[in-house]
Amino acid sequence: MFQTECGNDVMPARPTAATAFQRLISSEDNRQLLRNRLGLEVDEKLPASLAALLQELERREQVEADWSATTLAARASMAFDEPEGTFSDPYGHAA
Repeated sequence: MFQTECGNDVMPARPTAATAFQRLISSEDNRQLLRNRLGLEVDEKLPASLAALLQELERREQVEADWSATTLAARASMAFDEPEGTFSDPYGHAA
């Protein structure tokens, strides 16, 4: 059902079939329902260039996560190893 726009009596144009279909598939539940009812298959194979990009992004994300965990563990360890009231820079700079 259409509603008036901003309190005036102007009714929006009737949606086209394409617009109506876009609204219908904007919900994941509706997409699944349509795939099941229409017997549509999802093509899960990516082109080689996109698959390589995804693989590189995942590799970099893992490297960053490993670095963050290692750095955090080293800093925490150093904080507990120092005598009370002293501080040593984790990068080896003079304090």
